[in-house]
Amino acid sequence: MTLDISDFSIHQPVEPLYSLGGWTLPDKDWSYIDKEGHTHKFHGEELPSLEFVGEEREEYWCDSCDDIHDRVTVDGWYICKQCGDKVVPKYRKDYGPVMINGRTEYRIYGLPVTEKQFEAQLQDVTGSVAREELPK
Repeated sequence: MTLDISDFSIHQPVEPLYSLGGWTLPDKDWSYIDKEGHTHKFHGEELPSLEFVGEEREEYWCDSCDDIHDRVTVDGWYICKQCGDKVVPKYRKDYGPVMINGRTEYRIYGLPVTEKQFEAQLQDVTGSVAREELPK
């Protein structure tokens, strides 16, 4: 029996993640003009016109996810990159879930296999294992 590309499947469920205190997100409607006339606003989740200044420590233990995180800001603020004016961006609370990717499952003929087995068999069929080339 020979394998065909249609015999391969990848399944990755998306699952909701909730926070009791809500998620702090950028307020996309916020904009601010500093005293020198420079306009500041979010571009996605970034503040390209501002620089963050403050203290950071190298790592801390997170009780929420039982993991160590690196370079967490302890205290700080934003300043305009052009004039140094202090700017306080506006954030909002969102109490809904965020969607995260679950565990990836690899299957050949509908049977579960490891990622290595999947990629090896796929390479035999297609000659490639590049992620961008995997069927969706």
